Amino acid sequence: RIQLRLPARKVLVTGGRTHSDSQAYQVLASAEIFDPATGTFSPVPHMGATRLSHIAVSLGKERVVVAGGLSETNGEGRYTATAELFAGGAFHAISNMVATRAAPAAALLYSGEVLVTGGVGQDPLEPDLPTNSLAAAETLRAVCAAEFRYEFVRTRSAMNQPRNGHTLTPL
Repeated sequence: RIQLRLPARKVLVTGGRTHSDSQAYQVLASAEIFDPATGTFSPVPHMGATRLSHIAVSLGKERVVVAGGLSETNGEGRYTATAELFAGGAFHAISNMVATRAAPAAALLYSGEVLVTGGVGQDPLEPDLPTNSLAAAETLRAVCAAEFRYEFVRTRSAMNQPRNGHTLTPL
């Protein structure tokens, strides 16, 4: 599960997977908010897609972008490039990422853009290569934040080394 601290000190929990002895694991589209003042979790409307090993980055003002990961449809898992914005207590579809990817790293840049790098998936510029660790990088930028319009744009260069399971830390 991905957890992010919201400005009111609440925490948004998105996706992940569940498993019980009676069934195989299931990828989740559910989300909830933890309020540390009351010690309780409250459900919020589901995301538009199931997600596991995705990114979630707080943009401030109780807005969170959730993107990529492994999505499950009809019991079959696939890497996804879809993205959503949590705002106003609900999820809103935004433009897809450039690359389908799970387990990428992401960081909010000082410009307000979000940098997304690596992960495991398929690079659209290298469609003949097998699914593998990615060097591809892209940024999310607001086109018109008031209308929930955001777009992902490939960076001028890829990372020097393909990677997943890594971190991004603004300096």
